[in-house]
Amino acid sequence: TASRWTFGEANAHPAQEDSQRIGRFQDCEVLDLSLIDADRTFTGATDASGGEFSEDVRLRRVGIGGVVSQERDVLGTFSGGLEGWKQTVPRGELMALVRKAECTAGNLLVYVDSSYVVKRFLKGPAASNPSHADLWRRLWHRLAVRTGTFAVKKVKSHQALHEVAPTAECLLAHWLNEKADEAADEGAQRAQLPFA
Repeated sequence: TASRWTFGEANAHPAQEDSQRIGRFQDCEVLDLSLIDADRTFTGATDASGGEFSEDVRLRRVGIGGVVSQERDVLGTFSGGLEGWKQTVPRGELMALVRKAECTAGNLLVYVDSSYVVKRFLKGPAASNPSHADLWRRLWHRLAVRTGTFAVKKVKSHQALHEVAPTAECLLAHWLNEKADEAADEGAQRAQLPFA
């Protein structure tokens, strides 16, 4: 499935007008954050959604999504359906992270609400026998050649704003997680099976 970044909101970053920010990696456009600011670490989030039929494995079609921002200025979002026959939310969470690695360059800190993905990522490529080994290999291969830093940090999912610690980092992570959740929901809606 091709990934395509959707750029900007009303307060889009001026650097978004620079057509050089986009390169190609396999089947996706690459958002090169280093062209905006090579010394800055940008933030983002990824998520997955089981969609309308999340409880029914026969009908479930998982959506993935992500966002990249500079503070609270959205630089780009992506969403789509999970590839393949194995339609599980944990696999979708990992696939969203893979696509984030494949479709960005430059320094990036990604907030992920999946404990499975964060714990396994922090173990590194030498850890053995993971679930979804094909996607982990794909991620580690991309990170070996990707330019810039790529870090992952856990964020709690589905918190009400009053439950979030009132620090700038926690509030930003919560906001990013909500944006990624919206993108994943969009991806799940588009990926659902057609009914006659």
